[in-house]
Amino acid sequence: MVLPAGIAMKDGTSKTHVLKLEQNLYGQKQAGQVWNQYLTEKLKGIRFEQSNVDECVFYRGQVTFICYVDHGIFLGPNFDAIDQAIADLKEDKLDIKDWGNLKDYLGINISKIREKIKLSQPHIIKQIQHQVGLDPRKKHKSTPAPSMKLLHRDQQAPAFDKQLYYCSVIGKVNYLEKSTHLDIVYAAHQCARFSEDPHSTHAEAVEYLASYLAGTRDLGIMLNPDKEQSFEVYVDAEFIRNWHKGTTAEDPSTAKSRSGGTLGSDPDYATA
Repeated sequence: MVLPAGIAMKDGTSKTHVLKLEQNLYGQKQAGQVWNQYLTEKLKGIRFEQSNVDECVFYRGQVTFICYVDHGIFLGPNFDAIDQAIADLKEDKLDIKDWGNLKDYLGINISKIREKIKLSQPHIIKQIQHQVGLDPRKKHKSTPAPSMKLLHRDQQAPAFDKQLYYCSVIGKVNYLEKSTHLDIVYAAHQCARFSEDPHSTHAEAVEYLASYLAGTRDLGIMLNPDKEQSFEVYVDAEFIRNWHKGTTAEDPSTAKSRSGGTLGSDPDYATA
């Protein structure tokens, strides 16, 4: 480690000497890797097997462990088996806080409604409302974006002077569309394209999207697992639907074709 500012040595300087760390230090470039190796070693030590597909997923019997940095979820049909796995890790000197049944994970609210599981993110949507400065008295939009209006670079429109606010909101919107609000994927993608140089028309599109989210804040995805159902795949494509004769010279991205798809194991998964 490079000598921190203000640290002096008798027999050297920051140009000739470095510090050797005796243990992992938060903030180091390799800190995340060191922690992951340490956690993996602990889990394998109590007979968990690491997935060959996703290195953040581990199995032991009917118990599955999913981790994201230092947040983890234990899954399984038997509470006793889960409690035993937690006890084994604690016995192996791993400091664990057991928060009980899963209610919230990485900003996603998780609730069980009869046999279904609901995922929602009202807190993030509330943050977006605050950042955009949405007037709570105004009627909420019924769609994520106007159906007959396409976004372009729009260099003639006034520049948007709050670029940091724009990028911050887009970051939250991207997290929403990848987690619980699949209905805003297209609108989020269109707004994200102009994060580097947003103009007033792009800011208006973000405010429009925020108004729609405010009206659907408590909604999300309903998961209804079906043991008899296999994976289902749906794909679609468009042929330069965003092409605009007046802006294609300055915005060649309007002439791109796009494709996408969804993969699911549940015939009833949808925004609820």
